[in-house]
Amino acid sequence: MEENETAPQGGQTAAVEVSLYSVPMSLFDTMQKDMLSAVKSGDTVTVDILKIVLSALKNARIAKGEDLSEDEEKKAVFAEAKKIKDSIEQYTSAGREDLAQREQAQLDVVQKYLPQEAGEDEIRSVVERVVNETGASGAGSMGMVMGTVMKELQGRADGAVVSRIVREVLV
Repeated sequence: MEENETAPQGGQTAAVEVSLYSVPMSLFDTMQKDMLSAVKSGDTVTVDILKIVLSALKNARIAKGEDLSEDEEKKAVFAEAKKIKDSIEQYTSAGREDLAQREQAQLDVVQKYLPQEAGEDEIRSVVERVVNETGASGAGSMGMVMGTVMKELQGRADGAVVSRIVREVLV
């Protein structure tokens, strides 16, 4: 008997309609699956960085006491990407190009799991719109503008870049 058939009833076979609900995988689940594939293929760079990021996600989940939302997962992964970027800068300034290249390879892996980063033009556009809508002016308004812009960009922009652009627009 085939998988799509049921036991004969009255001498006939009836097709069974199978409905599988598609449950989207969390970022954590996707990374675990990708890490397993990387282990099987021998991709040590991917395995090493995914272990670190998965550990950060587990720690964030433990700290919260419950499963992370999609946005919280992205924030944790973004934080790890920022650490890698900082390491690249430090290694480059110390003349350790070999280590900077390894970190860059790891950053390339992590960025696959993050939304496309906002470019400076997009950030500037959002900052200018927020400043115009709120009537913000001067350095005293920087915190309010930063908070609104960062919330709107939802982890797609580096805070240092946003801070620099907010300063430029407000001054």
